Amino acid sequence: MASQTLQSVPGEPTSARHEQSPEDVARRDAEGQAYFDKVMADDSRIEPRDWMPPAYRKTLLRQISQHAHSEIIGMQPEANWISRAPSLKRKAILMAKVQDEAATACTCTPPPRPSASRVTR
Repeated sequence: MASQTLQSVPGEPTSARHEQSPEDVARRDAEGQAYFDKVMADDSRIEPRDWMPPAYRKTLLRQISQHAHSEIIGMQPEANWISRAPSLKRKAILMAKVQDEAATACTCTPPPRPSASRVTR
């Protein structure tokens, strides 16, 4: 499984890559690409901290962000009806639906990446 081999090809912070020679970075990227291709060929899972091509990671983050946005937009019509619900029971049902949509959106949204100015060396 991909998570078991996480230590063999870990993702590195951007600051660590600046200290490596271009040859080391190229070798590491080649190893990472081979690992990624093997995991894909085995139809296994790619974990967030596994190495993946930058274009793949960018597309994946875009898709996750779109999913989170869709969850947020999905809760807006439900939230508008909470104050108009005829009974407390129906208000509670609508609140649960809105909370569920919001929780899903929060789990989909990736955490913010630290800016270059905050990285300590």
